[in-house]
Parts: sequence; C-alpha cells; structure tokens
Amino acid sequence: MNRSLLWKIIVGIFVVFGCLFLNFRSDKIAVIDFEKVVAGHPQHKRLVHGEAVYKSLVEKRQDQENVARTQMRNLMKLYELRDMSERSYLEADFNTRMAEQQVIENERLEQYYHETEADAEEVVGEHKKELENEYQLRMFNIRMQMQSLKLTPEEKRNAERELQSVKGERDQRMQEIENVKMGIIAERMQPRIDEAHANLREVADGLNQDIMEKLGVSEGKYNKMMNDAPKAIKEALNIMDREIARQEERNRQILDKMTVDIASAVEKVAKDNRCTVVFKEYKVNVKADDITDDVIAIMRKENNEENK
Repeated sequence: MNRSLLWKIIVGIFVVFGCLFLNFRSDKIAVIDFEKVVAGHPQHKRLVHGEAVYKSLVEKRQDQENVARTQMRNLMKLYELRDMSERSYLEADFNTRMAEQQVIENERLEQYYHETEADAEEVVGEHKKELENEYQLRMFNIRMQMQSLKLTPEEKRNAERELQSVKGERDQRMQEIENVKMGIIAERMQPRIDEAHANLREVADGLNQDIMEKLGVSEGKYNKMMNDAPKAIKEALNIMDREIARQEERNRQILDKMTVDIASAVEKVAKDNRCTVVFKEYKVNVKADDITDDVIAIMRKENNEENK
C-alpha cells in the first residue's frame, strides 16, 4: 500500500483537527513519525501480507495470460500444420486413386482399340488386297522391262522413274485406305473415350466429395477446439480476476480501518496534549512534541478493546 496515499487520506483530517483546537489558544505543535505509526498499527502486518498476496495474484494472472497467448499461438500453428498435413495426405490419396482409375480406363480403351482395329481391318482388307494386286502386276511388268538387255541407259532410267512413280501412287492410295480405317476406328472409339472421361470425372467427383466431408469433420472438430480454448482461458482469467478483486477489497477494508484508527488516535493524543497542529515530519525552526509512541499506544489499546 502506498504510504503517501494513506497519509493524504489522513492529513486532511489533521488540518481539521488544527482548526478545532485553535480555541485552546495554544501554539503547541506535535509531530509523528508517520511510517512508524503505520508500521505500529495492529493491522499493518495483515495489510503488508494482503499487498503481497495481491501483487502475487496480479503477477500470476499476467503469467497465466502470457501462457494462454502462447498456448493459443501454438494451437493455431498446430491447427495450420495439421490442416496442411491432412490436405497433403488427401491430395496424395486423390492422385493415387485417380492414377489407378486412369490405368483401368486405359486398359479398357486399349482392349477395345485392338478389337475395333481388327474390325476396321476386315472392312478395308479387301480393298488393300485388290490395290496390292493391281500395283503388284504393274510393278512386276516394269521390273521385267528393266531386266531386258535391249534397253538403253536412258530407257532404264525412265523405267526406274516409272517404277518409283507407280510405288508412290500405290502408297498414296494405300494411305487413303488406311485413313478410312483410322476414321472407322476413331468413330467407334469416341463413345468409349467419352465414357472413360465420364468415369474419371465421376470418380474424381466422388473423391472430392469424400475429401470435403473429411475436411469438414476435421474443421468442425478444430473449430470447436479453437472456440472452446479461448472460453476456457477467459474463464480461468475471470476466476483470477475475481480473486484479485476480493483481495483488493480485503486490503481496502484493512486500509480503511487503519485510516480511521490512525486519525482517531492522532485526534485523541492531540487533544490530550492540547496540540493545534500535527505534522508528519519535523519542520525547520519549529518546536514540536513527538507523539508517535502515544498514537501507537492508543491504537493498540483500542484494537485490544475491540478484540475482547
């Protein structure tokens, strides 16, 4: 407790006492050792103990608040880390299961492609054979001409050019047939490709839905924890605040008691000694009677009587 505050409370009373004692027409002045008077009050030890308890409670409250802030920060970091870890796990699981489904769809498409290719080959197979037979005979005749001993070098060169031209014509027509075959395959494969894409989307949607549900459960659990933690911390701090307030009230009651007792004792001693003014310290060039011990004796006597 601030001793100067206690004295400020009492000093106003002393001034009033001085005014009341003026009719004694005496210039007697008294002085008290204020710190000694306060220390000599029977309740002083209780007040000192109460102040220590109050200070300890305030410090503990501050420590608890600091710990609570640290716990909340750690809890938030844990939440973020857990959320990141859970999302990473779910993402990896999603990619793995989608890759597995992709393999399944690719195997189905590959199998169907071979079946479709075989069917398309049957459709264009006769055309290929007819075309091959047609150009095979033409190329055979040209080769026979080239083996003739009667050909001049120029005629041989012309025969070679004709052979290459026929081959190019054959390859071009063969490619047209191959394009027809690929068109048949593409036309038949497209519905199966669309079906594979639809299957992948369906699986992806199901996995995403499952992920959202899992994240929702986790988020709800952590949100409850994040909401409950501040409430628990606030309640703990409120309990300490109430205890601090109770201790502050107890200290105030002790101080009020000491204030009244000191003022009453000073008043009695001042009246008995016909003092008009009471100082809490000696003044220069002022003769004053020290009534400290008398004041303490009065306080202790009255306190003993109250406790009987």
